[in-house]
Amino acid sequence: LREKLAMECLDEAIQWIQDSPKACSIGILDATNTTVARRKKVIKRINEEYQLDPRIKLIFVETQADDQDLLENNYRMKLANDD
Repeated sequence: LREKLAMECLDEAIQWIQDSPKACSIGILDATNTTVARRKKVIKRINEEYQLDPRIKLIFVETQADDQDLLENNYRMKLANDD
């Protein structure tokens, strides 16, 4: 289900960019793209769209955290979350 939702959100972001009349539009896919498989899917999809519309480009933005308290809190939240 998560994979399906992530790809639907990607499709919506692509469509929004394509429908935008402005020369410069940005769509943000705020998803957990931590697996190699998920990233490959996103890259493949964007490359397919780029062939049709060269305005569609991809950039991954990542954050890195080394604050132990922050990391432990995030781990606790993830373990308690049904998602």
